[in-house]
Amino acid sequence: MIPKKSKIGSVAGLFVITCLLVYYFHSVLKIGTIISHLFYIPIILACIWWKRKGLIVAIFSSAFLIFSHILFRPDVTPINDYARAIMFVVIAIVIVLLREHAARVENKFKDTEKRLQILFEFDPDAYFLYDLEGAVIDVNEAAKEIIGYEKHELIGKKFSELKALPQSQIQKVKQILVEYTLGKQVKPHELVLNHKNGKQITVEIRTYPVKIKDRTLLLGIARDITERKEAEEKLKEAYKIINKSPVVVFLWQNKEGWPVEFVSENVKELFGYTDKEFMTGMIPYDKVIHPEDLDRVAKEASRYSREKGREGFKHKPYRIVTKNGEVKWVDDITEIRRNAEGIITHYQGIVIDITKRKKAEERIINSEHKFKSIFENANDAIFLMDEDTFIDCNLKTEDIFGCKREEILHHTPYEFSPPRQPDGSDSKEKALKKIRAVLNGNPQLFEWKHQKLDGTLFDSEVSLNRIKVENKVMVQAIVRDITSRKQMEEELKSEKEKVRKYLDIAGVLIVAINTKGEIILINKTGCKVLGYKEKEIIGKNWFDNFIPERMREKLKSVSKKLLTGEIENVEYYENPILTKSGEERMIAWHNTVIKDKKGNIVGHLSSGEDITERKKAEEKLKISERRYQELFNSVIEGIGLVDENEVIQICNPAFAKIFDEDSPDDMVGKSLLDYTHNRQKDLVLSQTAKRKKGISTKYELEIITAKGKRKIINASISPRFDDKNNYIGAFGSIIDITEKKSLQESALRAQRLEEAGRVAGQVAHDFNNLLAPLMAYPEIIREELPENHPVLQYIEEIERSAEQITEINQQLLTLGRRGHYSLEPLNLNDIITNVIKHIHMVPETLTIETDLSDNLMNIKGGSSQIFRVILNLVHNARDAMMDVGHLTIKTENYYVDKLSGKFGRVPRGEYVRLTVSDTGSGIPDDIMPKILDPFFTTKTTTKKRGSGLGLSIVHAVVEDHNGYIDVESKVGEGTKFYLYFPITRESLEEKVPEQIVGGTENILVVDDDNVQREVASKLLKKLGYKVSTVESGEKAIDFIKKNPQDILLLDMIMPDGIDGAETYKKVLKFNPSQKAIIISGYKETEKVEEALKLGAGAFIRKPLTLKTIAQALRKELDKKETINNVVSYK
Repeated sequence: MIPKKSKIGSVAGLFVITCLLVYYFHSVLKIGTIISHLFYIPIILACIWWKRKGLIVAIFSSAFLIFSHILFRPDVTPINDYARAIMFVVIAIVIVLLREHAARVENKFKDTEKRLQILFEFDPDAYFLYDLEGAVIDVNEAAKEIIGYEKHELIGKKFSELKALPQSQIQKVKQILVEYTLGKQVKPHELVLNHKNGKQITVEIRTYPVKIKDRTLLLGIARDITERKEAEEKLKEAYKIINKSPVVVFLWQNKEGWPVEFVSENVKELFGYTDKEFMTGMIPYDKVIHPEDLDRVAKEASRYSREKGREGFKHKPYRIVTKNGEVKWVDDITEIRRNAEGIITHYQGIVIDITKRKKAEERIINSEHKFKSIFENANDAIFLMDEDTFIDCNLKTEDIFGCKREEILHHTPYEFSPPRQPDGSDSKEKALKKIRAVLNGNPQLFEWKHQKLDGTLFDSEVSLNRIKVENKVMVQAIVRDITSRKQMEEELKSEKEKVRKYLDIAGVLIVAINTKGEIILINKTGCKVLGYKEKEIIGKNWFDNFIPERMREKLKSVSKKLLTGEIENVEYYENPILTKSGEERMIAWHNTVIKDKKGNIVGHLSSGEDITERKKAEEKLKISERRYQELFNSVIEGIGLVDENEVIQICNPAFAKIFDEDSPDDMVGKSLLDYTHNRQKDLVLSQTAKRKKGISTKYELEIITAKGKRKIINASISPRFDDKNNYIGAFGSIIDITEKKSLQESALRAQRLEEAGRVAGQVAHDFNNLLAPLMAYPEIIREELPENHPVLQYIEEIERSAEQITEINQQLLTLGRRGHYSLEPLNLNDIITNVIKHIHMVPETLTIETDLSDNLMNIKGGSSQIFRVILNLVHNARDAMMDVGHLTIKTENYYVDKLSGKFGRVPRGEYVRLTVSDTGSGIPDDIMPKILDPFFTTKTTTKKRGSGLGLSIVHAVVEDHNGYIDVESKVGEGTKFYLYFPITRESLEEKVPEQIVGGTENILVVDDDNVQREVASKLLKKLGYKVSTVESGEKAIDFIKKNPQDILLLDMIMPDGIDGAETYKKVLKFNPSQKAIIISGYKETEKVEEALKLGAGAFIRKPLTLKTIAQALRKELDKKETINNVVSYK
């Protein structure tokens, strides 16, 4: 600082010197010079030191310069000196202004510094000034208050030397110093400090670099957040409890739609939406309330909100709709939040899932017995009131009110109340108001001061509901003694009261256990489930008293490992607990550990849901599902479900088996149309259209299975609709009726064959009668003519034509099942070889291959009939191929181990199988069922048109041999016919040519046809026999009685009288040894068999020939006499 006098002397000296120099140059040297600029020095110094007073020096300097110029240099223009004079004043003014501004800034800085000093000393936050090496330079008073150390105990020491800084925090501080040294920006951070009294505190520190006298220091501002951290921990614990419980906490804004400002994280478990979906405004709360309940909920909120002084309310239970569309019931307990002006800004409350409770209540209402049991055994006093008069109460009422039931009934609730309630209101008036409200349909839930009969007061929670009993409106009152709870609530702090409220209204058990296994906290639900009062539980060992013995050690071990940190937190666990009554209840627990401020585990907190009834229900459901699944999987009907597009959603094994799929899983996701024959898809779609109109349908459907098999199913289908009556598919059952349809087709075919056969048989019988002379007379005429007679040529033509007609007639007889041929052992290979020899005119375009088994078993049959069968099949094959292709005839020994066959059914047994296959055009599916029908043919040209008897004859002959026929055919690939003949183990007999031998015995011919009698008579006479003839059985009997005969030649069928069998039977009664031969155009019918059993010697098929009749007669006449027939008819 320069002394004031020195400043004045300096300015005065410089001013005088400058004046003298100017005078010298102006007066002596007579020149103007730059020397006048020296005046700036005193002017500048004066203005800097004295501000505006310095302007005097500038003015004097300007005046002296002008005066000197006028006085000593009048002859020179003074313009330059005038300019300098003006500049002296301007420069002075500028310097004065700058100096005054600098002074103001300096004063402001001083004021700021003073304020900062005050702030530093009196700010409630602690200020620590320290260098980059961590040495404390200064602290304020707040630092002393926060950590308890005096300034001298802190200043000058490094952080590592301070007792206030725990060892665990030193490294953290060093890291902060390193980061500042490296120029990094450090975010606010938390430190744990030791108070001088030994208590640990948590502070939040913000660090800023400052420069003081060109020295970079760090300023740390610390705020004690210990209480905030403790509050946060408590809040976190509260949130844990809430988020682990079924209680969802909401904070709603008092705006349209009730937008959610806050909701607990467990909201997703109840609503399906996340907390973010609610809090971001995506889902306003009114959108989740069921549309049918929304108006009521809004009116309740509006009504309660208008009531003065009301702090909260409880909604009647209402329904919500979850994200996935599920409907649930909830309870809603809401508090009203107002601002300073009393305007409602928010609603806060809890929402609890009561769906199960609602269902339980419905069951209780539906069961009078259960209601009565609950009523009498409830732990609360329950009243039934007619307006304001008690008309009934339960047993607990006597305990709570300290009197007998008779002393309560016909009295009013305000008679068991003090004159006034704690809020000063009149008990009677307030009670009547509550009763009127509930009778108007507004349920009431409130606290009430009651009075026992002996005058003792107690706190209670009262729930009033309107109910109907026998069509009369009454009031149900539930009174719960909450005296103990009220006393406890009064002792707890505000935060604990809120948490406790959440715990007590929760519908789950909440239990806290310390490291010794002792119970330190339990809610009312826990007490209720265990059957104890809270004071009977607190302090007791959880495992020794409330866990079944078999589970005790295991759960102790799990708890120990959880508390020691050996295992991670077990968030979910199920185990039984033991109640006071000895009953075990299954509880599903959600667990979390409890930690102290240091992070040490001091216990664990568990919230549990009683799932005993649910477990029982689940077990019953599992049994029911298992039974249903067993039934579903075991029924022989196919059961399935499809969506609206006929896509299979589910089906049972029988359903998959019908479609030849390995399992139901292979069918799920596939369309039913994928298995449907193309020509039947329109049928399926038309049936679907009916079902969309709500009509159940039954129809038959042709399908193609996964293995390419054609099947016919019978489907019974019902439609399915959703809640909005939209068609969503169908379900139903199917039955494989392929075999049934095949049997029906076989039965119809058999019926057609039988009808056609009957007609063909009748025609063939008539033909036989007409053929008799054509077959017999040529042979007789030949005997009468010379050897070279020209007529013999015509006789031979007649015989050949007769044989061809006989062959056609034989086919008709075979079709009519009346053809007769003897069954004898034969080898099929021999017949096939003979057939091949008779195949003529085989073109080069046709190849015929045989594959005949070397060890082929014998069969029994007629060789000519089987020859005809094989020949017919060969002709059909050639026609199908138009003589271009490959024809194969195969024989093999074949064993059928189970019923099989695609076209026909082949039972189990030993067979010789004949296969005739071709590579022709194949048989279409629609024609296949008709191929065995008589007279059915696909040959339309005149040249190739057949009689339609070919395959009918094949079928008839095969059945006559007790055999079976089956067919496989694919259009464009060819056809295979399979013939199955039962084997025989009889050997083939060598045939010895038989000679025609006649006789002289007496023979009676009995036939209703005159031509047949004439033919037979001529043939017999030709053989030398004595012949008599009659036209009926009745005449034969009369004739024989008078004229005994050696043998009878009996026609089996004589429509106008008794038949041959009956005739022979009557003859045997008076002549038991009578011999007979049966003749007929039909095969061996029951009547023929009956006659043979009676003793007839042989059966001869018409038309008769000399050879056949001669052999049969001699064989029978030459037999020795027996008495068998005599015995049969005695």
